[in-house]
Amino acid sequence: MWTAAERTAELESSDGDLAGTFLSTSDGRMLACNDAYARLLGFRTKDEALGSSAWSMYSDASVRTSYLQQLQREKRLIGYESTIVRADGTPIDVMENAIGVFDERGALVEIRGFLLDITDRKRHEAEIAQARDAAIDSARLKSEFLANMSHEIRTPMNGVVGMSGLLLDTDLTPEQREFAGTIATSADALLTIINDILDFSKVEAGKLTMEASDFELRSTVESAVDLLAEAAGQKGIELAVSIDHAVPEDLRGDAGRLRQILVNLVGMA
Repeated sequence: MWTAAERTAELESSDGDLAGTFLSTSDGRMLACNDAYARLLGFRTKDEALGSSAWSMYSDASVRTSYLQQLQREKRLIGYESTIVRADGTPIDVMENAIGVFDERGALVEIRGFLLDITDRKRHEAEIAQARDAAIDSARLKSEFLANMSHEIRTPMNGVVGMSGLLLDTDLTPEQREFAGTIATSADALLTIINDILDFSKVEAGKLTMEASDFELRSTVESAVDLLAEAAGQKGIELAVSIDHAVPEDLRGDAGRLRQILVNLVGMA
């Protein structure tokens, strides 16, 4: 075992730019330290630090008690984080590694270790946590806004769906029936989108379910194109549907989702 003089000499010659190293008695009396330790604790010189008590930097007695209990139990401290108070009263966050030196009876007699200033890291972690909480709140507010707006939109849309259905039950010319059918199909498609918005929270949680029902592919694709035909025509673009004969006509799946995907793709194109 090294003598106290040997341990003191090693501490005083250690690189002060790496960490604040120290050697103290179990009751906090500072035996040796390097220049980095003195600067870390806010002392002008190393001699001032040697004249202080190691426990004076812990303003909370419970922290000192926890520190000693853990050191007595585990013989060492690895990555022990705490808040200490510098000589000028400024609090800083530190991370400490320490090894206890025990006598033949198992009593703690000396503490040898080093301190690192992690104030900037802790502040950065706090900023990240604050930004994360703000993002979560923003997402929650967005979901609530979309849900409220979708409810407001769905009410008049139900009226459009109902009235277009009644209109189709009346005597119409073939052209009028085609137009009224497009209105009904468009209203149904828009209601599907609105319901998707109402399920926004499920989308975020990855719990959105797909329907599995029989549908006709051609009518589904044509109804999606009909929704955009008018807008395309105003730009001098003619939309047409061509489905290869090898593609099955009768399918099973979620026709509403397929229609929505087609409308998004064609609309962006």
